[in-house]
Amino acid sequence: MNNLNQCPICDSSHVEPLFSFNNFPFFTVPLPKEGKKRVLEKYTEKQLSAPLHVKTCTQCYHCWLNSIPDQEILHFLYSNYYSYPSPLKEQFEPERDNHFLEFFQKNKETICNGDFSKHILEVGCFDGYILYHLQQQGFNVTGCDPSVGAEIGKTFGLNIQKEFFDPNNYLNNEIKFDIVISRHFIEHTINPNELILNLKSVLKNGGMLILETPNIQHFLEKGLLEVFSLQHITLFTSKSLEYLMNRSGLEVLLIEKTPDNLIVLARKSTPYKQISPNSFGNIINQFNRQVIKNKKRIEYVIKDFINKESSIAIWGAGGFGIAALILYDIPPEKIEFYIDSDHQKWGMEYLTNYIPIISPEEAKEIHPDLIIVASMYGNGILKAIKNNGFHCPVLLLSPRVLLHC
Repeated sequence: MNNLNQCPICDSSHVEPLFSFNNFPFFTVPLPKEGKKRVLEKYTEKQLSAPLHVKTCTQCYHCWLNSIPDQEILHFLYSNYYSYPSPLKEQFEPERDNHFLEFFQKNKETICNGDFSKHILEVGCFDGYILYHLQQQGFNVTGCDPSVGAEIGKTFGLNIQKEFFDPNNYLNNEIKFDIVISRHFIEHTINPNELILNLKSVLKNGGMLILETPNIQHFLEKGLLEVFSLQHITLFTSKSLEYLMNRSGLEVLLIEKTPDNLIVLARKSTPYKQISPNSFGNIINQFNRQVIKNKKRIEYVIKDFINKESSIAIWGAGGFGIAALILYDIPPEKIEFYIDSDHQKWGMEYLTNYIPIISPEEAKEIHPDLIIVASMYGNGILKAIKNNGFHCPVLLLSPRVLLHC
């Protein structure tokens, strides 16, 4: 990013601060206790947090971090301790991935133009769940991902390179790709313009880029904070995504809102297209009003249970699980435990607290009086809570703040 007082996407100088938190954790994923001990020996508490200052453009409503966190520390933490359940191993229900496959199927004729043996590259594919299903349909698939997910994918017969994406590794190939997929990667990049140009460089002329990223418009309209973190450096509206594609020589054919995510389908092209002005209205005032309303609602519910000395749990030991404590002013000392269905997380801890993470079965024996759901898949978890036989009130934080009794 260049001038932080200028929108990095549409170049507008109409920039405003959105909100600020002085101390936000670098790492919002739980890790084994031994790993936690090693990290706390290597870094001080001050080094493991940084200001979360978010700016927004009032022309395209793109959002970005005012200051970039220490990339060396982030790289160390994520390369050594990041964990994510494998959808290929059926460790969870991959709702977002399945929706992407539905999008692909729905727009298959436009994407493939009748040729279903095309070469596909997915950048940041993790275990290759998407590629596995596309390979089953006859596509020639390649993936790249630096995580352990690449090794999982290889056991399922997928061609996944365990590496960060470097276009130079593909430019000398005889075959350029017909389709490039990149999902939930661009929001983590310092220079999204450069990423799009690199993805475009490995595409054939007329080839298709399919990009998925959080829909910041949804979070601004609903006054929801969970999408903001030190890892999400740049966040897009449909308008800012259209600007980015256009200036990079990509023709936007379709943008689907899901509503908390955007999926864009764009074709490698040369014509420059004039982008129409935004139609979001005064979304910043709406965001600020709704954030205050949500915080008051959360505080009112939790305060009542605290006064009764009730047992309070959070369902969801992911990034949102720790961010919720900070972003929504939930007192961590009042949370008895986290609940998560991912067995890999049981017994782990976050860097910033010592709240235990336990299984739904163990939690059911304790009988919590209130469960706070800190997950983007709030409605799905609400069903799981009922199916698991919990009979306590449930406070959803997403897709909107709502108490279910």
